[in-house]
Amino acid sequence: LIDGETVEGTVHWSEGSQTVVLGTPLPRLDVLLREATPGDVALASSFYESMEETFEASGPAPRPQRGFLGTGTLYVVDAERIGRMEGPTAATVMDEMETLVSPSERTGSARLGTLADIAPGSVLGDRFEILDVLGVGGMGVVYKARDRELDELVALKMIRRKRAKDPDHLRRLKSELKLARRITHPNVLRTYDFGEIGDVPFISMEYVRGITLRTLLRETGAVPFSAGLRLSRQLCRGLAAAHEVGVLHRDIKPENLIVEPTGNAKLMDFGIARPVRRTEGEGATEAGMIVGTPNYLAPEQLRGPGEIDVRADLFAVGVVLYEIFTARLPFAGETAAEVMTATLREDPVPPRHWRSELPEGLETIILRCLAKDREDRFGSAEEVLGELETLRA
Repeated sequence: LIDGETVEGTVHWSEGSQTVVLGTPLPRLDVLLREATPGDVALASSFYESMEETFEASGPAPRPQRGFLGTGTLYVVDAERIGRMEGPTAATVMDEMETLVSPSERTGSARLGTLADIAPGSVLGDRFEILDVLGVGGMGVVYKARDRELDELVALKMIRRKRAKDPDHLRRLKSELKLARRITHPNVLRTYDFGEIGDVPFISMEYVRGITLRTLLRETGAVPFSAGLRLSRQLCRGLAAAHEVGVLHRDIKPENLIVEPTGNAKLMDFGIARPVRRTEGEGATEAGMIVGTPNYLAPEQLRGPGEIDVRADLFAVGVVLYEIFTARLPFAGETAAEVMTATLREDPVPPRHWRSELPEGLETIILRCLAKDREDRFGSAEEVLGELETLRA
């Protein structure tokens, strides 16, 4: 581990050499190996998401399950099933498994699954030189690239071809760009442009070296009060900037807050953002459709249908602040349904139950953000920030 980065490279020993991986991937690989029984293939969730289309083409998709040794979701596949996959499908799975390192949320050099013909070393549109993979998910892959025209590093969010064929999805992507480009603030990751290279749409964004808040929490547990207070304020400043130009984020969570080596935090990924006020029609969320991550959804989002406002984002802020200072979730469960039920019916354990040294004022702020009735929450991110500013580290 060097400067908080996962390192991948070649170790030279005598006249031979061996490729190795150091840092966070090692314990995660160890957990995966111990979860699988002989003859099984254990897949981390990030890897499965990167190969979801391939598995769908081969028949019934693997079911997600919770491991005994870790808290993350994984997928276990009988090796015989992979052997029964026909031709290219099996080859694709095996090729990806040979080149994939256990998933890392770092913006370092850990290799992740890539789109078929886009990998480090590629040059897209005679402009973007692909340097590395920063992250992967069901919607696409984010690459670190050098923009040859501007001679600077950028992050490219490339969308999977299956998603790109959906005109509604492309419309939402363009809407995301229009919304995100309105926001210029030190605590918000900047979005630059939308385009297509070949048949693959992309969004270019500011490249930031750092780690997500999720990775920080996994490695350190609860954040020391002074550092946690600084992160909390930065999150609220970035969110206030988004709300100021009329944008709801709708997916605030530790994965979407990146922390630079300087300690500055930036809110990112406005992939399901929308205007605070909208009219029916284009861009409207379908009735009955829940958008966001279950642990961070406000009760009114779960009850639906109905219009939501900035106070739904503030509920998610409360969940993130709870995690920052306690390394726990206020509403937990083994399944999404259990989490949603707890969010709707249960009161969170006060943060000071887990850390008695936390100021009473901080606990009051967090619990008010987590109020089930949105009328009982703060009215704006600026209000939350104002209360956080009264606390002293």
